[in-house]
Amino acid sequence: GDPIKSSNLVVIYPGCGNSEDYFSAVDSFVVLPDQSVERNIALLRMHGVVRFTFENMPEDVAEFEILMDNVSNEKWILDDYMEVYRATQRYSLLVPVTRAEVDEYIIGTFPTVKDGYSSYTIKLYREGESEPYTTHLVSDDLVVERNQLLDISTAFNNGQVSFDVDLNSDWNGSTSGGSTGLE
Repeated sequence: GDPIKSSNLVVIYPGCGNSEDYFSAVDSFVVLPDQSVERNIALLRMHGVVRFTFENMPEDVAEFEILMDNVSNEKWILDDYMEVYRATQRYSLLVPVTRAEVDEYIIGTFPTVKDGYSSYTIKLYREGESEPYTTHLVSDDLVVERNQLLDISTAFNNGQVSFDVDLNSDWNGSTSGGSTGLE
């Protein structure tokens, strides 16, 4: 049959619940009979990592949901990221925590769509309620980039919510004790 053409290969975003790293590389080579071939190929991380930290989470929060809008859903191997997507992850706070502590949650997403910005929304839910009792949106020029760590800190202080956003372009690929030594 026809060989697979790399121009037809696409990777679909696997979702926030999948914490695996995704890498890609495209290189043409031929292996001939009775010949040994050794190649070095650079792998590129396909997604960015968004680390959310929360300080002084209100005590009545039983669950919260993180939404990152305007990120990509597809990566064509020989082209760019495409198709606008909303990455979402919902967390349950089953174990009582001291709300003055800082809690950290990490999701991986494909990058922000080309020439655009992403927005971050957090929805807070009380025990037994299906609708959020409060929603907060940050849309100040957020950009998720491939192989970059975007830190979004959310602080709750007596009914006031503040956000701090930092893009770590020197990130080495490790989060929460794990490490990956690839680009």
